[in-house]
Amino acid sequence: MAATVARWIIREQPEIINPRRLRREVRLPGLRDASKVNLAIDALVDAGWLRPAPNRDGGHSGRQRADFIVNPKAVEASDV
Repeated sequence: MAATVARWIIREQPEIINPRRLRREVRLPGLRDASKVNLAIDALVDAGWLRPAPNRDGGHSGRQRADFIVNPKAVEASDV
């Protein structure tokens, strides 16, 4: 599962990814459930590919978006 997301990151080269967007818009094979996407993201965080970057739109309180910053060095190293 993490390999699927990693290949997508290499191909698309996003600066930030969001698990909800991966499920709903990108729709990678085998990653339709939130739990599977979260496991893949956790594995990529552990591998140094992603770093949590939660944020919130607007100036009010509420739930933060679960964004992750893509480590460009990890992507560059995989292009070898």
